[in-house]
Amino acid sequence: MSVLPKAIHILAKKIGKEFTYDLLTFETNNKFKSIGLLDRKSLVVKFDIGQPLYFVEIDSSDNKFISTLVLYNINTLDHNKFIQILLNDTARDQGKWPEKSIANLAGFITIRHPRIYKKQKEELGNAAMENYEVKIANKFLRIFQS
Repeated sequence: MSVLPKAIHILAKKIGKEFTYDLLTFETNNKFKSIGLLDRKSLVVKFDIGQPLYFVEIDSSDNKFISTLVLYNINTLDHNKFIQILLNDTARDQGKWPEKSIANLAGFITIRHPRIYKKQKEELGNAAMENYEVKIANKFLRIFQS
């Protein structure tokens, strides 16, 4: 599911905050819902820093790349339901975040990731991937500082 999990751990250490996470599936029935015979998953990481901050990453192991969504200032009581609706809308739109719908109820940014294929990962080696994970964590840190 990309470098998000490692980047989140790096971020948690830097800011000294705990986080929780859930793995969610899509409730819609279309091609985007699955990767082969398996359900596509979404990782939702929550930092409680006064008001919750969410990082939402969708499994892209089938090379259907989508940026990480960062949600804050959510103006609805049921955040979990809001995120599930966003995931279902994203699946209906074949992997495109429903930015207009999100903007109506929350602040958000998206963080694009370069496409790194398995062969490139092998060529880059572990050190280069760790540097990339730190870069992503630093992008997340700037969100906390703003």
